[in-house]
Amino acid sequence: MIKKYLSSPGIPHTGFDTYVEPFFGAGAMMIYVHENCPDVKKFVINDVNPYLIGIYNAIKNDVDNFTGRMNDLESQYLPLKRDGSEEIATLALEGEEWSNKEVILERKFDSERKSFYKELLKEYITDWKKWDSTTESATLYFLMKTGFNGIWQKTEESGDRFATPAGLLNQKDRVYDYDNVMKWHSFLQKVDIHCGDWLDCMNKISPTEKSFLFADPPYRDSFTSYEQDFGDEEHSKLINFCEKFSKNNTVFLCNRDDGGDFFSSRVNDLSISKYDVTYTAGRRQDKKKNLSKLESRRKVLEKKKAMNEKKRKALEDRATLFEKKNKKISGLENKRSALEEKREELQLKLKEVNAEIKKMTNNQNFEAKKATEVLLHNFSERKE
Repeated sequence: MIKKYLSSPGIPHTGFDTYVEPFFGAGAMMIYVHENCPDVKKFVINDVNPYLIGIYNAIKNDVDNFTGRMNDLESQYLPLKRDGSEEIATLALEGEEWSNKEVILERKFDSERKSFYKELLKEYITDWKKWDSTTESATLYFLMKTGFNGIWQKTEESGDRFATPAGLLNQKDRVYDYDNVMKWHSFLQKVDIHCGDWLDCMNKISPTEKSFLFADPPYRDSFTSYEQDFGDEEHSKLINFCEKFSKNNTVFLCNRDDGGDFFSSRVNDLSISKYDVTYTAGRRQDKKKNLSKLESRRKVLEKKKAMNEKKRKALEDRATLFEKKNKKISGLENKRSALEEKREELQLKLKEVNAEIKKMTNNQNFEAKKATEVLLHNFSERKE
């Protein structure tokens, strides 16, 4: 945005000795003024969010412990795996339309990095009282560097504390820029840091000071508020203040053009410059463009749904076939078990028959032997 501001209306380099930013953000304008406006001796920043201001105070007053905590978290985080899925099965689809097709089944789970983020976020939300203010602020800074960019999300459990889900978690060599933090540490020694309402901050600026006011409040129709409740009434109040303040000072007031006349009907003697800007988070897109993108996305999803339906049907057919085969196998198993029982029964009967035959054979042998003995006895009596 600095290049756009330079083109129109232009950023003045002289005529003021104090820079004030009551809705402090990333600090791009303040750094530009610091590097290009040598007459500025005093810098004042403010934000209503105490957690964001805590980060700047920690960098200003306790940078060694701040970077130490960041380095510790970074060293734990970077070696962890980002991927969170694994292939558990590959099914070949049958049928003419599915020839040479396969479906890869995956099991989705939290990656090591995402698990680390979730555990650290939970600790930040529920167990932060064990930390000193620097450790708490450094932990928040780490979460903001690895969380979903541009969003300050809260939950019922977190209250007003940061609870934004994990981002892409695709950092390779580092999570933060140590050298940049040290530059901020050096620069912040020249900065007065305030935390509170923007008007309270502005009331601390002496009327005798020549100031450059850069006001970049939460935008209208935005969900990236960083916990600031800033409605139309507050916007109107800010516009009125800027108009009065601009009489003897330089004023930049930034916001989003919603296509209406909210700002144009209120600026009076202030001039308006407009820029084409693409936002990556925190802004609702133009409704027509958004609907067009949603319609395109819907068509893609419909095609995917149809393909998935065919795949599901094929898998169901295959599952039905498997079920029939399993039933057939189960029937054969039952028959085998019945035949096995029959075989055992026949073997038992065979043993009984063999025993009976053996018994009969033994009886016959005994009778035959007895008859032989009688005959021999009779033959001996006749011979005598």
